[in-house]
Amino acid sequence: MKDNKNINFKKFNKKTIGLQDSVEPQGDVIQIDNSNTNKLLNSDLLFTCRTYYESLSQFRAQAKRARNYDQGKQWSETVRDPKSGKMMTEEEYIISQGKIPFKNNQIRQIVKNVVGQQRNNPTKSIVLSRTGQYGLEKEMMTNALDYVHQLNVTREVDAHCYHKFLLSGAIIQKLTCRFDKGRSRNEIYIDTPNLTKMFFNTDIKDIRINDLNLIGELIDSPIEAVITAFAKNKEDEQKIRQIYSNVSHDKLISAYGLTSNDIDRTDFMMPTDTTKCRVIEIWQQKSEWRLMVHDSLNPSELIITRQTKSQIDALNNERIKEAVSQGVDKNDVPLYEYEEHFYQYWCYKFLSPFGDILAEGESMYEHEEHPYVLTLYPLIDGNVWGFVTDIIDQQRQMNRLIILQDMIINASAKGVLMIPEDTLGNYTPEEFADEWTKFNGVIIYKPSTKHNHVPQQISANSVNVGIPEMIAQQMNMLKEISGVDGAIQGQAPTSGTPAELYAQQAQNSSTNLADYVHTLIAFKQKRDYKVLKLIKQYFTEPMYLSVSGRDYSETAKMFIPEKIADIEFDTVIANSADTPIHRQMQDNLLMQLLNTQQISIELFLENTTMPFAEKLLESIKREKDKIQQGQQQQQPQAQGMPPVTTPMQPPAALGQQQAIHQQLQHGQNDGQPPVNSQSMGILKKAIGR
Repeated sequence: MKDNKNINFKKFNKKTIGLQDSVEPQGDVIQIDNSNTNKLLNSDLLFTCRTYYESLSQFRAQAKRARNYDQGKQWSETVRDPKSGKMMTEEEYIISQGKIPFKNNQIRQIVKNVVGQQRNNPTKSIVLSRTGQYGLEKEMMTNALDYVHQLNVTREVDAHCYHKFLLSGAIIQKLTCRFDKGRSRNEIYIDTPNLTKMFFNTDIKDIRINDLNLIGELIDSPIEAVITAFAKNKEDEQKIRQIYSNVSHDKLISAYGLTSNDIDRTDFMMPTDTTKCRVIEIWQQKSEWRLMVHDSLNPSELIITRQTKSQIDALNNERIKEAVSQGVDKNDVPLYEYEEHFYQYWCYKFLSPFGDILAEGESMYEHEEHPYVLTLYPLIDGNVWGFVTDIIDQQRQMNRLIILQDMIINASAKGVLMIPEDTLGNYTPEEFADEWTKFNGVIIYKPSTKHNHVPQQISANSVNVGIPEMIAQQMNMLKEISGVDGAIQGQAPTSGTPAELYAQQAQNSSTNLADYVHTLIAFKQKRDYKVLKLIKQYFTEPMYLSVSGRDYSETAKMFIPEKIADIEFDTVIANSADTPIHRQMQDNLLMQLLNTQQISIELFLENTTMPFAEKLLESIKREKDKIQQGQQQQQPQAQGMPPVTTPMQPPAALGQQQAIHQQLQHGQNDGQPPVNSQSMGILKKAIGR
């Protein structure tokens, strides 16, 4: 009997034997199908999706109302005219009363301040290994994650999503991998779908969104883009053109321009733009019985497969046959062990509004989920609302008080001229009024002998009913409810306010907004975890990620997929040092260490944020290379030998050159004096010290 160690394990690899893992990307399981049978089968799914979309109408209306107040459309709500009974906007009703619909938009300033606080306190995602090891690999993945964020300009994207989150109470992003023609490789993209075109199951109660089981969006694209995405041949192109035969081919110029009117008129079935094709993307969680297979040759692997028991038994028989042919006893052959398991998985469908299937299949991502990242706030008993909703009533009351004050002022007497009739003389009333208001005007009249009537000018002041005080009260309430007071807005404190008190007020305001900030941080952590999964799946070729800057070592800037293939990573969110205060503190500390000669000039330039640091570092390295070459030429001459010309180094010698640079950085160049003194002189000259 032979020991299992003598078995040729490669012959029993699951890929060789043929065990198929259904979780791996499979692509589309069927071709484009516009048959009536599939249309009927998909009609129930479309009805469910439409029901979810319509059930979100109140959420969309609430978000639209907050957006209008943020934008300055604060008299756009509908009211009924008590006289005519017609429905009209508040702005139209105020104008019909002969008044001007004044407004003082305080909401916009508060939202800008809250978004500005998020911009001034950036965060950074740091990758961690679940085993606590693999330091270089963690730095490599952190660098790759930064590369994806810089490619997608994520800081701007997150600020935009945070603004929409303050209006609606929801954040959503979509993570996909697409081929980039300019870079000739797959790139990971972070998109921001419009909430008006999203739908999902509305019975969500878990703040972590773990009870999400259906999500999708409405996509409007030109027919050429639809053909590019789904057609594999000319027959598929003809099917797509037949499906969307009702799409207009005339170019349509939108009459709305840069407004939200087109988005607000979104319908589930038909696009607003008749030249676009409506594609409905649906991701749904399903369940079915599958086999959970354990390979005795690979104890750490568990495979979920759609294969049947008889197929697994056939694979075991084949393995036994091959092992026996190698002289192994059949009782010693490691086999596939399996048991049935009720498995949940995510699948997708791209449908036309009529039920035609453009593509369908199981999730192609290694995270085995949908491509969306969703956060709803505060999700208390299923309710979702934004930050702006809390302060709309105070804004409305301020607007009403401003209009009321304007009405009182308009109704008050202002410089009314009272003229006794018997004092007009030969003047007409118009001539008298003109002369009265003229500079240095003179009016001649004959007074009555009985009564000394003289022209009188009456100026009646407006009645003070406390409107300015009420407006100030609403302003204070607006600050208290929003948590954004004068200290966090940077307004000058009142006379006699201690600096400690002013700083404490700003800190307290930040505490009031901490709930929204930490919700965004939790969203980023969940999103970046999915991005890591996509990086491992789609970054399959080594590449140099130099775009990430000088925060990483040269080794970590080179992304090597083989090094991270079998490592499980996670993310944490930390405060970023990319702020003016952090940069100043970092530069001051580095300068102190440099002055006390605790670090070399190279380490200083590699870590400082001064704009000339990288250029100066390269100059110092070139100067040291010249000194190194001169020393190499002087040594043979001292021994009576001709000078040696240093040939161009091949790529394999780059590691030796880096080692020489490290020796030079520490002043260890075969007993020669260190060059830090020369480098220090160059630096002081560059910064003018």
